Amino acid sequence: MDSTPECAIRSVTGDEPHRAVEPGRAEAAAVVVGYLRALDVPWALSAFPVPADATEEQVAKHLVAIAVFRLDPA
Repeated sequence: MDSTPECAIRSVTGDEPHRAVEPGRAEAAAVVVGYLRALDVPWALSAFPVPADATEEQVAKHLVAIAVFRLDPA
């Protein structure tokens, strides 16, 4: 994503150009925590290097192993 961050979100009404942006550590950790709390699939949860009830601080320590990107309008 770093080398070609341009992308599009496709919908019934057409493609909307976006750009993948790597968020800061605090934002990335918060997003991962929210995702872990919402996820209800054991095999998917086991793919993360932190437990499902991990704190933002615990997640932040593992962000080098977790890809987090925000899609901003281009």
